[in-house]
Amino acid sequence: MRKSDRMVAVVVAAVAGLSACKNPFTTSGLLYNDLQQYRKAEAAFRRALEDNPKDSEALFNLARTVAFRAEEDLKNSARTDDEIRRDRNLQKDKNLVGRLDDPAAFRAACFDSAKVLYSMATEFYNKAAVVDSLTYGKLAHDNIQSNYSHAFNRAVALKDQDRWDESARYFELAYAVDSSGENGLRARRPIVQVQLKLAQNELQAAKTDTDNAAQARAEARVDGAVKILDDMIAHSSDPKAKRSLVDDKIKALRMVGRTAEAEALREGLLAENPDDLELIYAIANERMSANKFAEAADLYQRGVVQIEKDPGLNESGLYDDLYYLLGLSRFQTGTPDGYRAAIPACEKALALAKTKDTKTDVVETLALSNFELEQYAPAIEYAKQLVELVPANQRAWAVLCRAYTRNNQPKEAEEACKRYEELKGSQPGS
Repeated sequence: MRKSDRMVAVVVAAVAGLSACKNPFTTSGLLYNDLQQYRKAEAAFRRALEDNPKDSEALFNLARTVAFRAEEDLKNSARTDDEIRRDRNLQKDKNLVGRLDDPAAFRAACFDSAKVLYSMATEFYNKAAVVDSLTYGKLAHDNIQSNYSHAFNRAVALKDQDRWDESARYFELAYAVDSSGENGLRARRPIVQVQLKLAQNELQAAKTDTDNAAQARAEARVDGAVKILDDMIAHSSDPKAKRSLVDDKIKALRMVGRTAEAEALREGLLAENPDDLELIYAIANERMSANKFAEAADLYQRGVVQIEKDPGLNESGLYDDLYYLLGLSRFQTGTPDGYRAAIPACEKALALAKTKDTKTDVVETLALSNFELEQYAPAIEYAKQLVELVPANQRAWAVLCRAYTRNNQPKEAEEACKRYEELKGSQPGS
């Protein structure tokens, strides 16, 4: 028996009569903790729990002991190669025989062990709090929060330094400490964000990578992020939070070209929330960006219907451009029906327009729509309004030049065409 073990045994025997209500193994565990012999302390507390699984003192102190071990592993995970090789305590530790030959693998194993141990500590803290909330409820909560904050704050600091890989590991550690409720969500969302940032970096590298290794790494990171998001989506009871998570998943899928999956998710969301104006607006904008003008127009129309039913939906003015976007998307279809449908939408948009830029865009679409329909008189009027707003607008003078010509107004046509050619000639590369 080692000297320290004999000392513990003597002290335990001495206090046994004075601690009739305390399990002797709990007493032994506390003494081992004081000696920083955490593996022996853990074994003692576990033995006490065999006698009484609801021994709150043993549960609480087992949690502390396991957390101490996690702290040791975390420190070891940050050691340099030389520190690992020169540390005599590490070299003498029988539990580490054969594990120190590869310092990098040792560090990784220590970090993984810390995650498991912190998770285990939280489990025992919670059990102690359930058994004796009066004594251990607040203490358990505070200790869990302290462990969580240490990991989370470290992750944020690393993220701020653009040390993305390390940051992801510490966010994962924070999640291992407390995966429940708000803490779990706070840790997992950044894990996804960091993984997607790393995937972006890999995709950038893939542009010059001939063996596709960077692309494969990016796809692996996206797969990992998507798995986390899927789990969060499955357990989310808040519709708004769930939609935000689905949005993140859609962005992740698009990042690696999984467009069909992303669009299917969007369609699924819309099917579940057919009257959700924010969602309708977002999907319509995506369709517009993808040059799917007819689909975008149909969605913008749905949005307009929602606002006309309940004007309060646009109380903030967030959707002020809906009528213009509806008109523009109809115009962009490039069909007579599209041009005709664009005009009333843009006329409504013009009545609501609050800024010069918005008026300019709307009036230009009205001028072009009328011109395409060979309605030259209104096309001329809108083009003249456009010139008043932006005197050097090349499209306005082009419409005036052609509309006057086709409307048998040669004098006005000559002046407009001359101005158009002047503006065209002044453009770079003309």
